[in-house]
Amino acid sequence: MVLSIYGSNQTQVQRYMACRTLRTARLAVLLNIPMNAVFLVIQISAGLVAYAYFAGCDPVLDGKVTAYDQILPYVVMVLFDGVPVIRGLFLSVIFAAALSSVSSGINSLANVCLEDLIRPLYISHQKQDLSDRAKFYSAVSLSAVIGLSTVGTAFLFTVTSPRILQLSFSLFGAVGGPILAVFTLGMILPWINWQVGTQVDLFQKSCWPGKQAPSTVTFQNGCQLR
Repeated sequence: MVLSIYGSNQTQVQRYMACRTLRTARLAVLLNIPMNAVFLVIQISAGLVAYAYFAGCDPVLDGKVTAYDQILPYVVMVLFDGVPVIRGLFLSVIFAAALSSVSSGINSLANVCLEDLIRPLYISHQKQDLSDRAKFYSAVSLSAVIGLSTVGTAFLFTVTSPRILQLSFSLFGAVGGPILAVFTLGMILPWINWQVGTQVDLFQKSCWPGKQAPSTVTFQNGCQLR
């Protein structure tokens, strides 16, 4: 998944293309590796702390939270109850990271729709390309529509799906694999043409891990000790 994110994801590719030179893009990727390693250690440590804190007491079954995605914020609220600043800082960092990811994704989707849908249709009908002004306003309009749709979908998922994070990772893992395969195939075998059967086969083989992973058996026998 990490390779598909940094190698073929639309948001990352746009960032690479925004760099002035190829050397700058490579340097950005290399500098990102140690930072991601540090963040990964922090995330794993936070997960272990939450797992140890709720050992023998499932917070969802006990009614402390309504979804497993709420466990980490709940642990932070409890462990740092008497510590000033930390809880607010934690929430502000989460919202800042979420808004950064959402803005990048919206911009990427708008550019993909413009380049792969609107421009080809316009050229095929008008026999000429869009002007820079038309491209700009089209991208802005698409970003607004996609942004509103994203916010509406987020509110919808709060009602329909209690595990939106797991669903998003499963969907990205199912689609990111074939996209990475296409990029890799194009680099290794540039003379290979696009084949429908091959892409369908890759998509089917990568979709089966998208099923929900089996959940760990949890208990409530330790809740009365808290």
